Amino acid sequence: MQSTKNIPMRNIFSERLRTLRAQKDMTSLAMADFLEFSQPVYSRYENGRVPDVNTVAAIAERCGVTVDWLLGRADAQRPVAPAPLASASGVEGCRCPSGVDERLDAMEQTLAKMAGQLETVTGLLGNALAPGLGIAHSDANRKHQPRKAG
Repeated sequence: MQSTKNIPMRNIFSERLRTLRAQKDMTSLAMADFLEFSQPVYSRYENGRVPDVNTVAAIAERCGVTVDWLLGRADAQRPVAPAPLASASGVEGCRCPSGVDERLDAMEQTLAKMAGQLETVTGLLGNALAPGLGIAHSDANRKHQPRKAG
């Protein structure tokens, strides 16, 4: 592949758009439909007009290439896929770094203990405040509702 350093971006973009169309074995009308553009708009892009950044990003996403490749800033059409990230879900194919599963388990246990403690504190506060609010002790764990004026 030739160097793109001294070629104007609009020429690179147009050339790469034509390359994508050829790779997909599409007519310009079919490519315009695929990208959800009118044929005249697509034709302007293939003939030197560079669209706004959002449109370039949409074209790249739809065609499965990088914006950098479309604009001549990279030679690779598609990004190199990173290694799978760790996942607590246990999805097959995901690799967790050493010790991550154990740390996640410990965090889950700590959160469960804290949730239990929070329930206990809430109950104690409800029981302690119930007499002053005019709530029977059995109602202390329910949401406070104003007393009916009588």
